[in-house]
Amino acid sequence: MPAITVCIDTNSINVKQRDPHINQLEEWHRRGLIEIRRTSTLMEELMRNLGALGEARRQKATLYKEGRDSRAFTMRRSTLRGGDTLRGPKAAQWIPQIAKTLFPNTPFDDLPQRRQHDVAHLAIHKLHGWDIFATNDQHDILAHKDTLERELDIVVRSPKDAVIGLERQLGAAKGGVGDGDNA
Repeated sequence: MPAITVCIDTNSINVKQRDPHINQLEEWHRRGLIEIRRTSTLMEELMRNLGALGEARRQKATLYKEGRDSRAFTMRRSTLRGGDTLRGPKAAQWIPQIAKTLFPNTPFDDLPQRRQHDVAHLAIHKLHGWDIFATNDQHDILAHKDTLERELDIVVRSPKDAVIGLERQLGAAKGGVGDGDNA
C-alpha cells in the first residue's frame, strides 16, 4: 500500500478529465505512488446525480476504496461460529468539533444536508487517519483548512496544492502538473 493516502471530496470526481491536478493525482494512484480513497458519504451524494453523467461519476468513484463511518474488528475466527465483531471508533465522535469549526453559528442538526455531508467526509477522513483531504470547496472547507489542521490534525488542500505538496514529497516533479498551466 502506498504511504500517502488522499481522500477526495465529491466535487473532485473528475469524469470529464478537465482538472489537470485531479488527473495528476489519478495518475499517481494508477502508478501506486499514492492511494486515493473515498468516503461512504461520497457515494450517498452521487446517488442523487441523475443521467449519464451521474452514472459515469458513480462508476469512476467505485475505482477507489471506501472508508466507512466506523471501524469494526473481527476476533477469534472459528469454523463453527465465525468471529466476534467488535466496533471500533466511529467518525461521529469528531462531528461536533468539525461542524463547529466549519459552521460556528449553526448546530450540526440544523445544517443543510450538503453541509452535513461536508462534515461527515472530514470525520471519516479523520477516523481513518488519511493524509490529505482534496477538495475544491473554497467556501465551506478550504476557508478553514488552517484551523482544521491545527486543531484536528486534518490536512485539507485544493487539488492544485495537494499536487504541489506531493510533487515535493514524492520527488515526482518530473512528469507532474507543476503550476497547473498544463491541461
